[in-house]
Amino acid sequence: MIKKIWNDPVFSKVIAGIFLAFLGLLGATIWKWMSLPADERSLSGIDFAATIEINKFIIIFLLLFLVGVILAVIAKSKLKKYDLFFSAPMSFSTDEEYKKVREDCLKLIDKIKTHTPYKKIYYAAEFIESIKDFSTANHAATDDLEALKNSKRFLLFLPNKLPTSAIFEAGYAFRKNLSTVYFCHNDDDFPFLLKELNDSFRSVRKYEGNSLEQLCSYIENHGKKLFARSI
Repeated sequence: MIKKIWNDPVFSKVIAGIFLAFLGLLGATIWKWMSLPADERSLSGIDFAATIEINKFIIIFLLLFLVGVILAVIAKSKLKKYDLFFSAPMSFSTDEEYKKVREDCLKLIDKIKTHTPYKKIYYAAEFIESIKDFSTANHAATDDLEALKNSKRFLLFLPNKLPTSAIFEAGYAFRKNLSTVYFCHNDDDFPFLLKELNDSFRSVRKYEGNSLEQLCSYIENHGKKLFARSI
C-alpha cells in the first residue's frame, strides 16, 4: 500500500511536500537549540512546542507552502487539456497504407469515446487525410510533445512492426508515469523492453488482438477499466 502511494504521481509530490515541511520544523528547532548558550545545551533543550510558539511565522509559512504544493499538484493533474493521447505510426511508404492505419485509429478512438469517460483525445493524424498534408518535422514534434505533456493517459496502437516515433512517445509517457495502454495485433511487433513493461510496472497494460474488431471489443468490455493500474 505504501509503495502504491509513493509511486502515485500526485501523492508522491504531496509526501515530498510534507517531508520538506518537517525538515523546516526540524531546522527551526535545531537553530533555536544552537542559539542557546553552550552550557545550557542538552537534549532536554530541544523543545518542539517552544519552537512552534516562538517561530509561528516560519510554521505558518511552511503550512501554507505545503497546502500550496498539494493544491498545485492536484490542479496540474486534473486540469490537463486531454484525457488521452492516442499514438500510432504515421510514416508509411504509400498513401494507401497511411489511410488504412488512420482509418483503424479513428475507429478505435470512436470506441473509446463511446465506451469510456475519455472524450478529449489527441491524435496527431485526426485531421490529416493524406501524407501530402503532413506538417514539417520540427512543428510536428513540438505539437505532439506539448499535447503529450497535457494528457492524463496514453495509448499506443502498433498495427505491425515499424520504426516509428510513436515508440519515442511511449517512452516519454512511461517516464511521466502516465496510465498507459498498448494495443497490437502481434506481441512480437513491440521492441523487447516495451513488450515486457506491462509485466513489471503497474502503470502499463497491454492488449493483443488478431483483428481490429477484437481490439474494439476490449474497449467495449473493459470501458474505463481499460486504463486501471494493476495492483
